[in-house]
Amino acid sequence: METSKLYQLLDGRVEEKRDSDGKDGFKIYHIQWEETFDAEGGFRVFSIGQPSNQPTKCVLLVGVTGAGKTTLVSGVLNNFLGVSFEDPFRLQVKEDTGREMTQSQTDFITVYTIYYKEGMKHKYNLVLIDSPGLEDTRAEDQPRDITHQFEEFIASDLGVGDLHCVGLVCKATTNRELKSEKTLLEEIISLLGEAVPEITHIFATFACDEPLVEAVVKNAGVKYKSMFQFDNGMLFSPTSAKSDKELISLSHRWDKMREHYDAWFGALTNAFPLSLELIRERKYFDTCKKNLKAQIENLAASVTEMEMNKNAYTKYEQQRVTNKDWKQTKRVGLQGNQRAVNCNSCQKTCVIYTHTNDHQGGGFNPGQMIAPIVGAAVFPVPVVGAVLGGVARSVFSRKKRRQRRCQVPQITVCQQNGCSHPMQQHALESTKIQTNIDEDMKKLYEEAISKTEDAKPKIIKSQEEILSCSTTIAQTTVELLNHSKTVEKLTKESFLSIDDLRSQLSNEISLGEADIIPQAIKYIAIVTEAMATLASLTAEEVLGKHELVKEMLLKDYEDFFP
Repeated sequence: METSKLYQLLDGRVEEKRDSDGKDGFKIYHIQWEETFDAEGGFRVFSIGQPSNQPTKCVLLVGVTGAGKTTLVSGVLNNFLGVSFEDPFRLQVKEDTGREMTQSQTDFITVYTIYYKEGMKHKYNLVLIDSPGLEDTRAEDQPRDITHQFEEFIASDLGVGDLHCVGLVCKATTNRELKSEKTLLEEIISLLGEAVPEITHIFATFACDEPLVEAVVKNAGVKYKSMFQFDNGMLFSPTSAKSDKELISLSHRWDKMREHYDAWFGALTNAFPLSLELIRERKYFDTCKKNLKAQIENLAASVTEMEMNKNAYTKYEQQRVTNKDWKQTKRVGLQGNQRAVNCNSCQKTCVIYTHTNDHQGGGFNPGQMIAPIVGAAVFPVPVVGAVLGGVARSVFSRKKRRQRRCQVPQITVCQQNGCSHPMQQHALESTKIQTNIDEDMKKLYEEAISKTEDAKPKIIKSQEEILSCSTTIAQTTVELLNHSKTVEKLTKESFLSIDDLRSQLSNEISLGEADIIPQAIKYIAIVTEAMATLASLTAEEVLGKHELVKEMLLKDYEDFFP
């Protein structure tokens, strides 16, 4: 294959199947795809080549498990890329492993994209959407909604713009009633519109004789454009050890298969596309509406919580003011030669000492305190005790008289009775400060301080959440209006009733948490009022008006903090 034209068209992005040794007369190769996987959306995309400016033809394959969709994809690839009967290789889609054969080979919507490259026979990009198998044996345990998966894929960034073919894949020998297929096609028609039958084709797989399935399809009342027979059993039929007569027969069957593929490729080339933009816009609208409801609930919850914390703040701030005088102080006169060193900051007495002018004969007691005047300030210092390294020195001297006076080190910060304020904030007075504490009032005051400090960050957090929610709601509102106007433009019919939207959102929110309902209803009214204000604008003009919606939402909350 290394020298083949196909190898060059695929840029060498092929790998030989491990158990392929050419015993069937040819080797089997798997294409090395670029893969994008979206587990949440339920789809995966395989692509090869580089995006080109050629048109894209998109095909949706549906059918029951075992109908041969995956083998059909292999057939399409071989024929689209020009593999001939004489080539010593075949292309095969690598199937999932590790499951029972009765299980569907496709849990997800699987998309195969081949980008056009110069030299290919058909001048367009080809997209094959392989849907999960109907009537999967795990359906009871793992129910799936293929229509929903397809809708999610269309609305994703990996989706396609137009659909050119819906291929109903059935075995040519099918003679059963097509209930599942008919139901699914009806759902697709409901999703895509009444034009679906015009692009629907029956793909009769493993067809080497006149297929029975066509009569079954007609009896089921399934509407379709045409039927193509694909003898995909030919793809991997061994050619080694065959007689000339057998090889001629196989070659004839291959040519017959190729004729049907060429006929279908021709029909695909001229197919009138079914636009998926309308589906996308409706999906976007529904998503916006769902998000809008959730965002309004979040905003209502944030506002409700903020007002609860604001009420608590106001309540405890009043409690703080009411009980701020839990500590009462008064001045009490001292007797005789007692003096008090009072702290103006603490509003308490730091030291009481006995003042005396008699320094003779050791007139100081160890427990007494003396307060030397330093400038205009007074500060207590122990005469006996540990001061400045543990030694207090008394020096008695005077140059003009031999009269002893007390000189002590000067200390700048009080360390008495729990006081740590500078000495400049103290005063030597003949009265002491007496404090009376109302324990009940003190408890209420301290509780109020704690509660108000606890409420402040909660209010700030709610403020941030309100701003964030309002911004998101404003953006979602204009996006919803944009999508509704786009749908109206595509269908030329009225799509959105603002009154109906208000009623629907109100009814849904009324089923939620009771404490946020009043606020949520209020914001629904504001949002729908904003939409009515913007109703006269075009879809493009609406997108720039989110600030207007945000201003309307925040009108009553310009000042969040009490």
